[in-house]
Amino acid sequence: MSDKSELNKIITYIQQLEKRVDELESKPVVIVEGNKDNNQPKPLQLPLAKLIDIYNDVPQVLAPSAVEVSLNDDSYRRKSEDNKIILEPIIRGKYWVILLENNHEKKYYLVPNASVKFKLYRMESINYLFNFLGKDENNVDKFNLNKPCELDILPSGKQWQLIAQGELSIGDKSPVFELVSEIEEIHNIQTKNTSTIDGLIGFLQKIT
Repeated sequence: MSDKSELNKIITYIQQLEKRVDELESKPVVIVEGNKDNNQPKPLQLPLAKLIDIYNDVPQVLAPSAVEVSLNDDSYRRKSEDNKIILEPIIRGKYWVILLENNHEKKYYLVPNASVKFKLYRMESINYLFNFLGKDENNVDKFNLNKPCELDILPSGKQWQLIAQGELSIGDKSPVFELVSEIEEIHNIQTKNTSTIDGLIGFLQKIT
């Protein structure tokens, strides 16, 4: 098969992936009027099942509406009263707090922060928050969200308490997420190559 034919196949495949991502990102997610003042998440109007689907497929969509949090010091050391798990806002926290607001009912949920890369097996705190299904030694950092943690907001309005653990499937990853990651990798390579070529052209122009 010719190089041109192979190139056309690759281009067609990338176009199909981009179309799929565009379709996912165009799905309506209603954000209630409000902002993240005082470290509060933006309320989202969507069912829990759809939140889970979005998180597994294109979690970046949720980032603008989430608050980054981690366990407070007492919770991490298991020194809090009655072993309560308390989470508080922190920059680049390992988890997101997400607020769903449907029919005037507010519910807070916790999921791993999809914007931060981390080694799942090195995170002691995640064992306090999630139960695990399956175990794949070769893909321990791949997981699907089956159920987010449930939270209660504390009277201070600045912390949340764990009231029900979530559940992750270890070794699994949404096929759509894999496609999105592949597109991002291709885009990064293309951007890097373009930058290198532009730099080379600039250098040649200076010496000629």
